Amino acid sequence: MKLTGKTYTNVVDMMRGIMPEEKEWCDKLENNIANRQLSRTLFVMRNHAGLSQAEMAHRLGCTQSRISKLESAPSSAISHADMVAYAKALDLSLDITFHPKLNSAQAIKIHTDAIRSHLEHLANLAHSDPDIENGVIDFFRETMGNMLDALAAGARKLPDHAAATAPRPQAKAHAAPRRHAEELVPA
Repeated sequence: MKLTGKTYTNVVDMMRGIMPEEKEWCDKLENNIANRQLSRTLFVMRNHAGLSQAEMAHRLGCTQSRISKLESAPSSAISHADMVAYAKALDLSLDITFHPKLNSAQAIKIHTDAIRSHLEHLANLAHSDPDIENGVIDFFRETMGNMLDALAAGARKLPDHAAATAPRPQAKAHAAPRRHAEELVPA
């Protein structure tokens, strides 16, 4: 987000930049946004499923106004039962975890490890049946393309000089040797 030539990463940072004398107001804004994170998640999940509030209400056996209230409520007003019902209505699993707050790099590393684990599971399944093997190989190709696209999109947002001056990461001593994509997924 840009305003007056300065780039901001979120609304709160922008408001702090525009109104530095309004620290208390900006703190309240930040708390209000954080306190509505769960309701925003419910809203996004419902929209991602392509459901209106009325359709979601029908699935949950409640009124449309109840859905509206849930999707604008502070997190403290949303019960565990509400979250379970939303997940069930959207055919999703609900996992609640407690972990330290992560910065983007830490979160990416954790998700990369989880992706690696799931890919290994799929690779093991591929040994059980030729059709499964073909499906897993196709999925690996698709996933590799998607991951490379995501990395390329992120790299395009780097400052022009960053790629030329950034130090190259050192491989971990226990890491497997790097291989070309065509070696990983047979044609």
